[in-house]
Amino acid sequence: MATVQTTYRYLVVDEDGLEDDLRHGLAVLLAASLDDGERYLHRAWRTLRPSFRVVALQADGEPIGQVSAFWVPTRPRVRLVGLGDAAVAPDHRRRNVGRTVCGLAVQEAWRLHASGILLKTKPMRKVFTELGFAAVTAGPFFYVEHGERTMHPDWMAAFATELPRSVELEEGDF
Repeated sequence: MATVQTTYRYLVVDEDGLEDDLRHGLAVLLAASLDDGERYLHRAWRTLRPSFRVVALQADGEPIGQVSAFWVPTRPRVRLVGLGDAAVAPDHRRRNVGRTVCGLAVQEAWRLHASGILLKTKPMRKVFTELGFAAVTAGPFFYVEHGERTMHPDWMAAFATELPRSVELEEGDF
């Protein structure tokens, strides 16, 4: 069996700078790759509007991987970046595409002076642990759902600065 060598191009793209063709390609990728896929078809994001994305492209320009980054509204205000909507097309998995887009997104968030980065994941826990993230089993983050203070069991976080003892997220499911 011959090994096929594929070269990818990675871009950090401001959400306002996404061209229509790329947005459509990302919407199709996300709809096919993620739970709740239909919700992605119109705008290529589900809950919080991305500030930027890291996109992996094939040589022909087709998007085969991506992760979205967005500023999470909090009380009190904290420069908190959320990462979400990470997806890699099935034919391109196990080639470090997910690790690369996530690593570049983390670098960009720190470059933009985020105080912390928060994400929700099960499948990429090993990747994010290697990027310096830890599970959030206790700590400042919570959101209110049905009148109750709630934490998501799959949250992971990394911090550049000390955060307040209590940070309420306006949106906890991203």
